Amino acid sequence: MNRAPPVPRGRLAYIDWLRFLVVLSLAPFLAALSFTGMGSVYVYDTPVRDILLAGGTPVNIGPGALTVFTVFMDNWFMHLLFFILGISAVFSLRKRSGAQFMGERSTRLLLPFFLGTLLVVSFQTWLGALSFGRFSGSFFAFFPLFFSEHFNWGHLWFLLYLFVFSALALPLFLSIRQKGEGSRFLSAARLATYLLVAVPDGYNAANITAHAFRGIAAYGLVIAVVGYAQCYLNEPGRMMGIARDLSFRLYILHYAPLTAATYLLLNSGLSIWTRWILAVAASWSFVALFTYLARFVPLLRDFFSIRPPAVRTS
Repeated sequence: MNRAPPVPRGRLAYIDWLRFLVVLSLAPFLAALSFTGMGSVYVYDTPVRDILLAGGTPVNIGPGALTVFTVFMDNWFMHLLFFILGISAVFSLRKRSGAQFMGERSTRLLLPFFLGTLLVVSFQTWLGALSFGRFSGSFFAFFPLFFSEHFNWGHLWFLLYLFVFSALALPLFLSIRQKGEGSRFLSAARLATYLLVAVPDGYNAANITAHAFRGIAAYGLVIAVVGYAQCYLNEPGRMMGIARDLSFRLYILHYAPLTAATYLLLNSGLSIWTRWILAVAASWSFVALFTYLARFVPLLRDFFSIRPPAVRTS
Protein backbone atom coordinates (compact mmCIF):
# COMPACT_ATOMS: atom_id res chain seq x y z
CA MET A 1 0.00 0.00 0.00
CA ASN A 2 1.29 3.46 -0.89
CA ARG A 3 1.28 5.36 2.39
CA ALA A 4 1.66 9.08 2.87
CA PRO A 5 5.02 10.03 4.34
CA PRO A 6 5.09 10.53 8.09
CA VAL A 7 5.21 14.06 9.45
CA PRO A 8 8.82 14.95 10.22
CA ARG A 9 9.64 15.74 13.83
CA GLY A 10 9.37 19.43 14.51
CA ARG A 11 6.67 20.06 11.88
CA LEU A 12 3.53 21.83 13.01
CA ALA A 13 0.55 19.89 11.72
CA TYR A 14 -1.80 22.87 11.89
CA ILE A 15 0.55 24.96 9.72
CA ASP A 16 0.55 22.27 7.02
CA TRP A 17 -3.23 22.06 7.18
CA LEU A 18 -3.64 25.83 6.96
CA ARG A 19 -1.34 26.05 3.96
CA PHE A 20 -3.35 23.39 2.16
CA LEU A 21 -6.73 24.94 3.03
CA VAL A 22 -5.66 28.41 1.90
CA VAL A 23 -4.39 27.08 -1.42
CA LEU A 24 -7.53 24.96 -1.79
CA SER A 25 -9.67 28.09 -1.34
CA LEU A 26 -8.02 29.86 -4.29
CA ALA A 27 -10.15 28.04 -6.89
CA PRO A 28 -13.55 28.99 -5.39
CA PHE A 29 -12.31 32.53 -4.78
CA LEU A 30 -11.07 33.07 -8.34
CA ALA A 31 -14.15 31.38 -9.80
CA ALA A 32 -16.30 33.82 -7.80
CA LEU A 33 -14.39 36.77 -9.25
CA SER A 34 -15.41 35.65 -12.73
CA PHE A 35 -19.06 36.23 -11.83
CA THR A 36 -18.75 39.31 -9.61
CA GLY A 37 -16.05 41.24 -11.46
CA MET A 38 -14.54 42.26 -8.11
CA GLY A 39 -11.01 41.33 -9.08
CA SER A 40 -8.77 40.44 -11.97
CA VAL A 41 -9.16 37.06 -13.69
CA TYR A 42 -8.71 35.90 -17.27
CA VAL A 43 -12.27 34.89 -18.15
CA TYR A 44 -15.39 36.64 -16.85
CA ASP A 45 -19.04 35.80 -17.09
CA THR A 46 -20.56 37.49 -20.14
CA PRO A 47 -22.33 40.40 -18.32
CA VAL A 48 -19.15 41.26 -16.44
CA ARG A 49 -17.01 41.02 -19.57
CA ASP A 50 -19.36 43.29 -21.54
CA ILE A 51 -19.17 45.97 -18.84
CA LEU A 52 -15.38 45.78 -18.82
CA LEU A 53 -15.21 45.96 -22.63
CA ALA A 54 -17.36 49.10 -22.49
CA GLY A 55 -14.90 50.67 -20.05
CA GLY A 56 -17.19 50.41 -17.06
CA THR A 57 -16.78 49.00 -13.56
CA PRO A 58 -18.93 46.01 -12.57
CA VAL A 59 -21.16 46.83 -9.60
CA ASN A 60 -23.69 44.52 -7.97
CA ILE A 61 -23.10 41.80 -10.55
CA GLY A 62 -23.69 38.15 -9.75
CA PRO A 63 -25.14 36.53 -6.63
CA GLY A 64 -24.82 38.53 -3.43
CA ALA A 65 -23.39 35.53 -1.60
CA LEU A 66 -20.48 35.33 -4.03
CA THR A 67 -19.85 39.06 -3.56
CA VAL A 68 -19.73 38.69 0.22
CA PHE A 69 -17.45 35.66 -0.15
CA THR A 70 -14.97 37.48 -2.41
CA VAL A 71 -14.85 40.62 -0.23
CA PHE A 72 -14.34 38.58 2.93
CA MET A 73 -11.63 36.33 1.51
CA ASP A 74 -9.79 39.13 -0.28
CA ASN A 75 -9.16 40.95 2.98
CA TRP A 76 -7.08 38.33 4.73
CA PHE A 77 -6.44 34.93 3.16
CA MET A 78 -3.27 35.86 1.25
CA HIS A 79 -1.99 37.51 4.43
CA LEU A 80 -2.49 34.14 6.10
CA LEU A 81 -0.48 32.38 3.40
CA PHE A 82 2.43 34.81 3.85
CA PHE A 83 2.15 34.33 7.61
CA ILE A 84 2.40 30.55 7.22
CA LEU A 85 5.34 30.74 4.85
CA GLY A 86 7.12 33.13 7.20
CA ILE A 87 6.92 30.45 9.88
CA SER A 88 8.06 27.84 7.36
CA ALA A 89 11.10 29.97 6.53
CA VAL A 90 12.14 29.97 10.17
CA PHE A 91 11.82 26.19 10.30
CA SER A 92 13.84 25.89 7.09
CA LEU A 93 16.67 27.96 8.58
CA ARG A 94 16.91 25.60 11.53
CA LYS A 95 18.73 23.11 9.32
CA ARG A 96 20.24 25.35 6.63
CA SER A 97 22.76 28.16 6.38
CA GLY A 98 21.74 31.42 4.76
CA ALA A 99 23.32 30.36 1.45
CA GLN A 100 21.64 26.96 1.56
CA PHE A 101 18.32 28.62 2.37
CA MET A 102 18.51 30.92 -0.67
CA GLY A 103 19.57 28.01 -2.86
CA GLU A 104 16.53 26.06 -1.71
CA ARG A 105 14.33 29.14 -2.31
CA SER A 106 15.71 29.44 -5.85
CA THR A 107 14.89 25.82 -6.63
CA ARG A 108 11.49 25.84 -4.95
CA LEU A 109 10.33 29.29 -6.08
CA LEU A 110 12.20 30.70 -9.08
CA LEU A 111 12.29 27.54 -11.19
CA PRO A 112 8.52 26.90 -10.82
CA PHE A 113 7.92 30.62 -11.42
CA PHE A 114 9.72 30.62 -14.78
CA LEU A 115 8.42 27.26 -15.99
CA GLY A 116 4.90 27.97 -14.73
CA THR A 117 4.82 31.35 -16.48
CA LEU A 118 6.02 29.70 -19.67
CA LEU A 119 3.58 26.77 -19.70
CA VAL A 120 0.66 27.55 -17.39
CA VAL A 121 0.18 31.32 -17.39
CA SER A 122 0.54 31.51 -21.18
CA PHE A 123 -2.36 29.05 -21.54
CA GLN A 124 -4.57 31.03 -19.18
CA THR A 125 -3.72 34.25 -21.00
CA TRP A 126 -4.66 32.69 -24.34
CA LEU A 127 -8.11 31.82 -22.99
CA GLY A 128 -8.50 35.36 -21.68
CA ALA A 129 -7.52 36.81 -25.06
CA LEU A 130 -10.09 34.58 -26.78
CA SER A 131 -12.78 35.61 -24.33
CA PHE A 132 -12.16 39.34 -24.81
CA GLY A 133 -11.78 39.05 -28.59
CA ARG A 134 -8.15 40.14 -28.52
CA PHE A 135 -6.99 37.04 -30.36
CA SER A 136 -8.46 34.37 -32.58
CA GLY A 137 -6.49 31.22 -33.18
CA SER A 138 -4.81 28.25 -31.56
CA PHE A 139 -2.68 28.31 -28.44
CA PHE A 140 0.41 27.51 -30.50
CA ALA A 141 -0.23 30.53 -32.71
CA PHE A 142 -0.74 32.66 -29.60
CA PHE A 143 2.33 31.44 -27.71
CA PRO A 144 4.93 33.75 -29.39
CA LEU A 145 2.61 36.72 -28.83
CA PHE A 146 2.42 35.96 -25.11
CA PHE A 147 5.94 37.33 -24.65
CA SER A 148 5.61 40.35 -26.90
CA GLU A 149 2.02 41.53 -26.39
CA HIS A 150 0.31 39.64 -23.56
CA PHE A 151 3.00 38.87 -21.00
CA ASN A 152 1.96 38.60 -17.36
CA TRP A 153 2.88 36.57 -14.28
CA GLY A 154 -0.65 35.50 -13.45
CA HIS A 155 -1.08 33.91 -10.05
CA LEU A 156 2.63 33.04 -9.93
CA TRP A 157 3.43 36.58 -8.77
CA PHE A 158 3.30 35.09 -5.30
CA LEU A 159 6.35 32.88 -5.93
CA LEU A 160 8.43 35.81 -7.18
CA TYR A 161 7.34 38.07 -4.32
CA LEU A 162 8.08 35.35 -1.81
CA PHE A 163 11.58 34.89 -3.20
CA VAL A 164 12.29 38.64 -3.06
CA PHE A 165 10.86 38.89 0.47
CA SER A 166 12.94 35.90 1.55
CA ALA A 167 16.12 37.51 0.22
CA LEU A 168 15.36 40.88 1.83
CA ALA A 169 14.33 39.34 5.15
CA LEU A 170 17.17 36.80 5.36
CA PRO A 171 19.32 38.94 7.71
CA LEU A 172 16.34 39.33 10.04
CA PHE A 173 15.53 35.62 9.87
CA LEU A 174 19.14 34.78 10.73
CA SER A 175 19.00 37.21 13.64
CA ILE A 176 15.77 35.63 14.84
CA ARG A 177 17.41 32.21 14.71
CA GLN A 178 20.01 33.38 17.25
CA LYS A 179 17.39 34.60 19.72
CA GLY A 180 14.88 32.81 21.88
CA GLU A 181 12.34 30.32 20.55
CA GLY A 182 9.37 32.59 21.22
CA SER A 183 10.56 35.46 19.03
CA ARG A 184 11.09 33.24 16.00
CA PHE A 185 7.47 32.65 15.15
CA LEU A 186 6.04 36.05 16.04
CA SER A 187 8.65 38.21 14.32
CA ALA A 188 8.83 36.13 11.15
CA ALA A 189 5.04 35.90 10.89
CA ARG A 190 4.52 39.62 11.45
CA LEU A 191 7.06 40.48 8.80
CA ALA A 192 5.58 38.05 6.29
CA THR A 193 2.06 39.38 6.94
CA TYR A 194 2.75 43.09 6.67
CA LEU A 195 5.00 42.84 3.63
CA LEU A 196 1.75 42.56 1.64
CA VAL A 197 0.40 45.91 2.82
CA ALA A 198 0.23 48.43 -0.03
CA VAL A 199 -1.80 51.49 -0.93
CA PRO A 200 -2.82 51.04 -4.57
CA ASP A 201 -5.21 54.02 -4.64
CA GLY A 202 -2.61 56.64 -3.83
CA TYR A 203 -0.61 57.60 -0.75
CA ASN A 204 -2.92 60.20 0.76
CA ALA A 205 -4.02 60.33 4.40
CA ALA A 206 -7.44 58.74 3.82
CA ASN A 207 -6.12 55.80 1.83
CA ILE A 208 -3.18 55.19 4.15
CA THR A 209 -5.52 55.20 7.16
CA ALA A 210 -8.01 52.88 5.45
CA HIS A 211 -5.31 50.41 4.48
CA ALA A 212 -3.77 50.57 7.94
CA PHE A 213 -7.09 49.54 9.50
CA ARG A 214 -7.50 46.88 6.84
CA GLY A 215 -4.07 45.51 7.71
CA ILE A 216 -4.90 45.43 11.42
CA ALA A 217 -8.19 43.67 10.71
CA ALA A 218 -6.44 41.15 8.45
CA TYR A 219 -3.81 40.50 11.11
CA GLY A 220 -6.54 39.91 13.70
CA LEU A 221 -8.29 37.40 11.42
CA VAL A 222 -5.00 35.65 10.73
CA ILE A 223 -4.23 35.29 14.43
CA ALA A 224 -7.75 34.03 15.12
CA VAL A 225 -7.57 31.42 12.34
CA VAL A 226 -4.13 30.26 13.50
CA GLY A 227 -5.44 29.96 17.07
CA TYR A 228 -8.40 27.81 16.02
CA ALA A 229 -6.11 25.70 13.83
CA GLN A 230 -3.80 25.07 16.78
CA CYS A 231 -6.78 23.73 18.71
CA TYR A 232 -8.55 21.71 16.03
CA LEU A 233 -6.07 20.95 13.21
CA ASN A 234 -2.97 19.94 15.09
CA GLU A 235 -3.19 16.18 14.72
CA PRO A 236 -0.74 14.62 12.24
CA GLY A 237 -1.94 11.71 10.16
CA ARG A 238 -2.14 10.19 6.71
CA MET A 239 -4.61 12.77 5.37
CA MET A 240 -2.41 15.62 6.57
CA GLY A 241 0.56 14.09 4.77
CA ILE A 242 -1.44 13.95 1.55
CA ALA A 243 -2.67 17.53 2.01
CA ARG A 244 0.85 18.75 2.66
CA ASP A 245 2.15 17.06 -0.48
CA LEU A 246 -0.66 18.51 -2.62
CA SER A 247 -0.28 22.16 -1.59
CA PHE A 248 2.53 23.16 -3.95
CA ARG A 249 1.24 21.57 -7.16
CA LEU A 250 -2.30 22.70 -6.32
CA TYR A 251 -1.07 26.29 -6.23
CA ILE A 252 0.86 26.02 -9.49
CA LEU A 253 -1.79 24.18 -11.51
CA HIS A 254 -5.24 25.10 -10.18
CA TYR A 255 -5.81 28.26 -12.24
CA ALA A 256 -5.41 26.78 -15.74
CA PRO A 257 -8.22 24.18 -15.50
CA LEU A 258 -10.37 26.69 -13.62
CA THR A 259 -9.98 29.23 -16.43
CA ALA A 260 -10.61 26.58 -19.09
CA ALA A 261 -13.78 25.36 -17.37
CA THR A 262 -15.09 28.89 -16.90
CA TYR A 263 -14.47 29.63 -20.59
CA LEU A 264 -16.09 26.42 -21.84
CA LEU A 265 -19.17 26.94 -19.65
CA LEU A 266 -19.80 30.56 -20.72
CA ASN A 267 -22.59 29.74 -23.18
CA SER A 268 -23.80 26.54 -21.54
CA GLY A 269 -27.08 28.03 -20.31
CA LEU A 270 -26.38 26.70 -16.80
CA SER A 271 -26.98 28.83 -13.73
CA ILE A 272 -24.15 30.84 -12.17
CA TRP A 273 -24.02 28.58 -9.12
CA THR A 274 -23.84 25.45 -11.26
CA ARG A 275 -21.02 26.88 -13.38
CA TRP A 276 -19.16 28.05 -10.28
CA ILE A 277 -19.34 24.59 -8.73
CA LEU A 278 -18.34 22.86 -11.97
CA ALA A 279 -15.38 25.18 -12.53
CA VAL A 280 -14.08 24.61 -9.00
CA ALA A 281 -14.62 20.86 -9.30
CA ALA A 282 -12.76 20.83 -12.62
CA SER A 283 -9.82 22.65 -11.07
CA TRP A 284 -9.50 20.33 -8.09
CA SER A 285 -10.12 17.20 -10.16
CA PHE A 286 -7.48 18.12 -12.73
CA VAL A 287 -4.83 18.58 -10.05
CA ALA A 288 -5.78 15.26 -8.43
CA LEU A 289 -5.65 13.44 -11.77
CA PHE A 290 -2.38 15.12 -12.73
CA THR A 291 -0.85 14.11 -9.41
CA TYR A 292 -1.87 10.49 -9.93
CA LEU A 293 -0.55 10.28 -13.50
CA ALA A 294 2.63 12.26 -12.83
CA ARG A 295 3.76 9.60 -10.37
CA PHE A 296 4.66 7.48 -13.41
CA VAL A 297 6.68 10.22 -15.16
CA PRO A 298 10.05 10.66 -13.42
CA LEU A 299 10.66 14.23 -14.64
CA LEU A 300 7.26 15.49 -13.45
CA ARG A 301 7.47 13.41 -10.30
CA ASP A 302 10.80 14.94 -9.31
CA PHE A 303 9.82 18.51 -10.21
CA PHE A 304 6.61 18.42 -8.19
CA SER A 305 8.04 16.25 -5.38
CA ILE A 306 5.44 13.55 -5.98
CA ARG A 307 5.88 10.19 -4.32
CA PRO A 308 6.53 7.33 -6.79
CA PRO A 309 3.93 4.57 -7.18
CA ALA A 310 4.16 1.76 -4.69
CA VAL A 311 6.17 -1.28 -5.75
CA ARG A 312 4.34 -4.49 -5.00
CA THR A 313 6.47 -7.32 -3.74
CA SER A 314 5.44 -10.93 -3.76
